[in-house]
Amino acid sequence: VLPSTAFIAIFAHPIVQLLFERGAFSPADTELTASLLVVYAGGVIAFSAHRILTPALFAWRDPISPMVLTIAAVSVKLPLAIGLTHYSSLGLWGIPVAHIIVANLEALGLAIALFRKCGAPSLSFWSDNSRMAAALLLVSLLVFLVPTHELSLAGSFSLLTAASVIYVVLTHVLGLPYANEVLSRIRARF
Repeated sequence: VLPSTAFIAIFAHPIVQLLFERGAFSPADTELTASLLVVYAGGVIAFSAHRILTPALFAWRDPISPMVLTIAAVSVKLPLAIGLTHYSSLGLWGIPVAHIIVANLEALGLAIALFRKCGAPSLSFWSDNSRMAAALLLVSLLVFLVPTHELSLAGSFSLLTAASVIYVVLTHVLGLPYANEVLSRIRARF
């Protein structure tokens, strides 16, 4: 999910352009929608964590924690969105910002509830994720050097492919098991 989050944010403009920019959807609409997609990318990890943590808590026979956290999230989200939209300088961006804040807090609450049941993640989990984040940061910095707004759609997706390959190679060099799994699946196809 971490690479997907970064690539959604980095390639928001070409993604929106490819999917929507035709007919009445203008380049100005693409700019606005892409900026909102960048903001929403901040919640991808929380949205994904929610999909994993909630069933895990149900498996531990704890349906109460997800229910209470969801009720709290729903209760807070609307007032926060209204407040950020109307009473701050965020304007339209107040809605996704509120959604992301609440989603991240809810995912954190779910994680804490699960960790209380089964214990915190192992040291290797944190080590792997740190190395993954380092590889992703390096790839993101390389991609940010390229002006993606000036690329054609084909150029943008060529850059995305190159960034993905560099990321997999970096994670392999850093010794992450996920990279070996990806590479073995690619080798099996060819």
